[in-house]
Amino acid sequence: MRARHALISITALLTLAWALLAQAQRAGGPMTMPPAPGSLPAHKFEKVAEGVYFSTGTGSINTGSNGAVIVNADDVLIVDPGITAAAARSFVADVKTLTPKPIKYVVDTHYHYDHAFGNQVFGPDVTLIGHDMTRRHLMANVLQQRTYQTNSVQAIASRFTQLNDQIAKATDPQEKAVLQRQLAIHQQYADEQKLIKPTPPTTTLTNDLTLHRGGREIQIRFMGRAHTDGDVVVFLPQEKIVATGDMVTNGLSYTGDAFVQEWPATLEKVMTLDFETVMPGHGAVFKGKEHMKNLQAYWRDFYTQASDACRRGIAPEEAAKKIDLTKHAAAIPAAKAPGVDARGVDRVCDLMKNPNAPVR
Repeated sequence: MRARHALISITALLTLAWALLAQAQRAGGPMTMPPAPGSLPAHKFEKVAEGVYFSTGTGSINTGSNGAVIVNADDVLIVDPGITAAAARSFVADVKTLTPKPIKYVVDTHYHYDHAFGNQVFGPDVTLIGHDMTRRHLMANVLQQRTYQTNSVQAIASRFTQLNDQIAKATDPQEKAVLQRQLAIHQQYADEQKLIKPTPPTTTLTNDLTLHRGGREIQIRFMGRAHTDGDVVVFLPQEKIVATGDMVTNGLSYTGDAFVQEWPATLEKVMTLDFETVMPGHGAVFKGKEHMKNLQAYWRDFYTQASDACRRGIAPEEAAKKIDLTKHAAAIPAAKAPGVDARGVDRVCDLMKNPNAPVR
């Protein structure tokens, strides 16, 4: 059960092509050959408005989170450069297919590795923007903390075991070839780990920062603690678009560093913005505010059940198995089975003892 909870959060964070292919295989669908490891384009772009693009991975490398590209009169701003230096370099190269204008701004929606570890490829001519707390985290021991260790280091080892086992058992040549390609892509991601140099934002905000680039207004706003203590949204008021990072995803975000009790109130503040389109940290672009309302209900219920278990002294691993949020499954399919990530329950217990408890 504990392994299943870990897999849920890992899948939400690591949007690798192999994960999608594995899902297709389990559903009985055909296995499709991924792109060649490291090949370009590594990102595909969905035009959301004039000069505004939503970025997702093609599967040739692990890009980590979704991203966004905002092409201005003279320059480009990107949101969340990705999971590794290789992911960020490919992001830069792929943006050149959209525009020859230089990338001058990079925004980190929060400090997690799958969003911000690409920062290191940008030189002093690029302004890295994030919340004060994002800078503080990226200057600390993020490589030793639970988020990176469990979602990346341990996940890498588990994926190697899984792929090698599947390759050994595969009898169909095409299936084996697909799995071997997936293994090569995963090996490339694993090799990148030793090159990681967490790099903090060079320009920070406490509440908000507004850029005026030509005729475009770009608001970078901290609305409160939620997925982390430094979540920011990127809001384009003229286009009525908001990029949320992992404060809002199509599924359920990792809770090991979260402020679940505060999350619904933060979402309430986000919903006061005049937007019609949401670019989430993982998953597809969507319209409207209904999904945020559904997430509010889910996180309130999560906190109620988790905090009750903490007060009764139930170990987080045991409490996580018993928490039942399936009543939210119609709106949030990831809640279709009982059980939650034990790391999220553990975090709730920590915060009940200390409202500003450091991340583990």
